[in-house]
Amino acid sequence: MKMTTDQAVKLAETLEMLMEIQAQDVMEAMAKTGNEPRSTAPAPPVLTAVGTPEPAKLLYNIKEAAAMLRVSSTTITRFIHDGRLRRVPNYYRVLISGKELERFAKTLE
Repeated sequence: MKMTTDQAVKLAETLEMLMEIQAQDVMEAMAKTGNEPRSTAPAPPVLTAVGTPEPAKLLYNIKEAAAMLRVSSTTITRFIHDGRLRRVPNYYRVLISGKELERFAKTLE
């Protein structure tokens, strides 16, 4: 099935709108669970594994969380299943807040 340029633009706009709605739903869910940052100020930069500054994200998927904690994706999934790591309620993907990763990392020290 071929798509015209107008159809592609309309599809892109619709997808962008749906992503914004999903982001709002995630933020509302975070607020209900107490995981939402209280400030709207931008997060301070964090250092990546190689030491280069990178802007902090609000939400991380399992693979990103595993990289930050230097464990496997399976370990992150096990931590979530065991209740040691809390995930953000989301219908489509498993997401973990940056604050939750910080809290969990401090328990490992």
